[in-house]
Amino acid sequence: MRQGLFGLGELDEAGQPKCLYFREEPSVGLQGREVLIRAEVCAQQQADQTTPSVYPTRPDTTLEGVSESVAAVMSSTTTTPAVPTFRQAARRAMTLKFNLPFGQASKLLGLLNLLQQRFRRVQITIQMEDGEISEAETEDKVRETFRQIGTDVEIE
Repeated sequence: MRQGLFGLGELDEAGQPKCLYFREEPSVGLQGREVLIRAEVCAQQQADQTTPSVYPTRPDTTLEGVSESVAAVMSSTTTTPAVPTFRQAARRAMTLKFNLPFGQASKLLGLLNLLQQRFRRVQITIQMEDGEISEAETEDKVRETFRQIGTDVEIE
């Protein structure tokens, strides 16, 4: 988010994204109505917030004595120019291989949600070593979790 690749926000009551953090480093939890938002949407929302859509006037103010061009500007709304859309290079497939630092698994959830939105099929292989898990835990915790989410798992 800090690099401006995407933003973090919430869905409003109408289900529309509202960007809350863009080019900042927020604490990401992706709970409730929090969502990742495309950079273009966040940039447009920021531009809309900094550009007033109507010049304010007091109700007792008249436009007498003001040139027609200034009066036209004061009484009309301004439009924000459209942000040009550039097609960026995109990946059609990707493989990630990394060692997961201890205690950092929860931070991957936001990334996994993003990748699942971008790709139809996400296959995850997890390789563990330098520890142990009992057969009972394997059955009760590991296999049961995959049963609950409705997907097959191969355990080697």
